[in-house]
Amino acid sequence: MKGSMYMGAAPIKSELVSSYLDRFPEAQSMTIARKIYGENKLLFKDVEAVRSVVRMLRNKMGASHSHEIKNKTHYNDQPKKIIVPSSMSKPWAPFVLPKGRWGILADIHFPYHDRRALEAAVNDILKENCTGVLINGDGMDFYGASKFNRVPNQKTIRQEIQMMLKFLKDLGLPVVYKAGNHEKRLADFVCLKAMELFDLPTIHLPYLLQHGVEKEPMTNPIDITYIDPNRVIYSNHLTFYHGHEYGGMTNSPVNPARSAFVKSSRIVSVAHEHRPSENTVTDIRGKLITTWSSGCLCGLHPDWKPLNQWGHGHAIHDNRDPHNWTYTNKRIYNGRVM
Repeated sequence: MKGSMYMGAAPIKSELVSSYLDRFPEAQSMTIARKIYGENKLLFKDVEAVRSVVRMLRNKMGASHSHEIKNKTHYNDQPKKIIVPSSMSKPWAPFVLPKGRWGILADIHFPYHDRRALEAAVNDILKENCTGVLINGDGMDFYGASKFNRVPNQKTIRQEIQMMLKFLKDLGLPVVYKAGNHEKRLADFVCLKAMELFDLPTIHLPYLLQHGVEKEPMTNPIDITYIDPNRVIYSNHLTFYHGHEYGGMTNSPVNPARSAFVKSSRIVSVAHEHRPSENTVTDIRGKLITTWSSGCLCGLHPDWKPLNQWGHGHAIHDNRDPHNWTYTNKRIYNGRVM
């Protein structure tokens, strides 16, 4: 009699466990095992014994036991699917510079620009018959939004933007405006001081460059394309970025262009360090890889750093022929293009 009862116990256990799995199909194996054991302690030795039956019915005991499963109602031979939470990571894509002959300006830092250097750069761009201007970061200083110590009687943010808009309007060329770390100051300031207003487009630079800072919108908007401070610009094999995008310390003790090559391993043009420089290497296949850093167009002796190794400069880039594009890095000394 005892043997007969023992032989009949396995089907009874399986049917019991199967009935629980019908009622609670999404329950974890250990969770349902505890429930079954708590309500049927006389039938099972312990919770682990129940869990073994649950795993057997769900085909979680391995291939060697799969042939023992007669009722495959709860059979699961699919790998466990993990539902990954939605991400707040933003999509990232470079901006492709349209074909043309481009004058490259960077680190003007309105209103702390150097008039003679900027005039020399602009006159050279016009002389070179450029069809557009690329501002590679820090066109304006945004002193009023700086996290560093500030002194009174400086230009306001509104006045800085007014200066930039007048300059671009007088220039009369299409503009690609790549924001740098100084333009980023505006959004950072709003986050720090008035986070509740952050989603208002009218207080952000793309809107202000398109519509102006006066009560009435500009009647003749400037042809300007704004590029986010975190994006880079592709132009054939050449990549533009300002220099802050890699984060951390960016100053190069030797050569900013060399530093840019070490970071990117590509043909790039950067700004940010206010020093015109060039670095050329030959790779293992004999290909030349040149990187450039363009000079600044701001004053060379600011109060916060009166002694430095800065230099003025700009560049001319022609990408109309993808197989024969050109880049000329120019220095400016004493208001004269070298």
